[in-house]
Amino acid sequence: MLESRVESALTNAAKSAGGMAIKLTHQIGLPDRLVLLPGPRLIFVETKAPRRRPRASQIWWHEKLRALGFRVEVVDHPDQAREVCGV
Repeated sequence: MLESRVESALTNAAKSAGGMAIKLTHQIGLPDRLVLLPGPRLIFVETKAPRRRPRASQIWWHEKLRALGFRVEVVDHPDQAREVCGV
């Protein structure tokens, strides 16, 4: 399974939950998507192909964002994407 399938599942799950998954670019290591859900809930999501692990630059960003109090998730399966979005 490709990472793009996981990312597509995340985008669809966010929409189903009444929110959106914004693609983040321009910064190496930054999570792939910023998921905004009603509540309000904000989740940074790193999508990966199954069984793939984050790179060192990604782990650095995850730690920095968590230290600021943000939720950061690494998602490597469509079912996990739906779970993160609560659908």
